Amino acid sequence: MERVGGQTNLTQHLSHKLTKADMGKEQERKWLVDSLPEDLGEGDFIQQAHVVVTENKDVRLRKRQKPNGAATRTLTIKKGTGESREEYDTEITPQQYWNLDSGVEGTEIEKRRHEIEIGGHTAEIDIYRGALEGLAVVEVEDPKGFEAPDWFGAEVTEDERFKNKWLAVKGIPTAPLSRRRPIDE
Repeated sequence: MERVGGQTNLTQHLSHKLTKADMGKEQERKWLVDSLPEDLGEGDFIQQAHVVVTENKDVRLRKRQKPNGAATRTLTIKKGTGESREEYDTEITPQQYWNLDSGVEGTEIEKRRHEIEIGGHTAEIDIYRGALEGLAVVEVEDPKGFEAPDWFGAEVTEDERFKNKWLAVKGIPTAPLSRRRPIDE
């Protein structure tokens, strides 16, 4: 992949111009975690970097490593805000990941992700490390009919400050975290 001015040219990486037909629809809700459920297991380790961050667009790179060491790398483009956004995901090679990783905005995010079933829905619990240590959130995709259990904290779906792109650029918001407590894994 060619580098332009020290950064990879994203438009060359995406071999065609993305249209609405290329974008899937992501619907998810997000909460802070008041207390973690027991027996979460090891979970997957995720490293992600954001190469484009604007109010309505996010281009991110993610490396997700399973406990057995198997890893996948993806390039994701998200457009929009709130509970429902457009999303395009494609798997990339380790070399493409490295090339694209040279132009990140903000801090690389590190987190441990645990997936559990709750009432027919998959809840993804993210426990952040590094610069975001102490923050834990839970997301539920396709949340229609979902009822949050007692251990979920404040809902932050519409609070853009808790989107990963802004966490990478601005860090942990100072409010409304009055209910936040340190999380022990």
